[in-house]
Amino acid sequence: MSQNDEEKKEEVKEEKKEEIEEKKFDLTDENDFLMSSSINEMEMIREEIGKSQPLVSDPKPLEHLLKEFNDHSNYRRQIETLITNKQHSAYRQLRADGNCFYRAFLLGLFETVEATKNEQILETVTKNVVTSNDRLVKFGYEQFALSEFYESFMDELALYQSILSSDDSSGVNIAESTAVQKLSDESHVELFVLCRSLNEAKVFFNLKKQSNYLIFWARMLTSLQMQENEKHFSQFVQGKTFREFLQTDVEAVHAEADHPQFCALSMAIEVPVRVFCLENVETGGPQVVTIPENGQPLFDLLYRPGHYDILYRKS
Repeated sequence: MSQNDEEKKEEVKEEKKEEIEEKKFDLTDENDFLMSSSINEMEMIREEIGKSQPLVSDPKPLEHLLKEFNDHSNYRRQIETLITNKQHSAYRQLRADGNCFYRAFLLGLFETVEATKNEQILETVTKNVVTSNDRLVKFGYEQFALSEFYESFMDELALYQSILSSDDSSGVNIAESTAVQKLSDESHVELFVLCRSLNEAKVFFNLKKQSNYLIFWARMLTSLQMQENEKHFSQFVQGKTFREFLQTDVEAVHAEADHPQFCALSMAIEVPVRVFCLENVETGGPQVVTIPENGQPLFDLLYRPGHYDILYRKS
């Protein structure tokens, strides 16, 4: 074979190589575009939900749930059982934005404190939360990335402790709390301080920016509990590493919570909860699960696939 033939052969190889690389590049671009489009679509859906649904609704009669399941006889049967059992008077609907479990859990906790004036609940939660920042740092998290969220959560606990330990809220310096410092819209400051002084958790959790600080720390408490008990929680992870699961299914904003996350948060701060589960089954009423099993639940949640609301017990 002549030198010219060899050179031509090499040129053809190089051209094919370049063509393959171009195809790979195009494919990567296409995948990036599809992923970006999917993310944008999810954001648009969340925005539409946000326009039509408050973060936290007013209490609604249980009969209202029947309207949501007009075409689902199995769910309607379980809701009717819930109504006829007469254990609950109402439910509070939360926005379906991926944060509903954490918002429901925290709102249920603080509303229980408001209603019962039980300082022991706060002491137990505080005991578990106060060390959480340092424990997370031991797992490799950066202190500076965590501190604001941690401080916001501790501020909330301290606020309730101050209110419960005084005859009125006049001595509580709410305006100096970390959460107030984060308010970018001055028109919200007055409302925020008012709702905190009135001890209205339901108002606070309708303030997206401020309540999201607490929700994020609830996610980190959940992640911490799982990491400190990896042997137990890793058995629930499939198709990804344990670290990937924590990043995508626990810590990520808008990541929906499943049973493992529920158990982890309840265990992390020692707050027992009872959940009534609506499932697509042919017989019976809602499944009732208490977490932990031997605990005395402080409040009740309502679960239907992919979503949590709060159930209110009859007095």
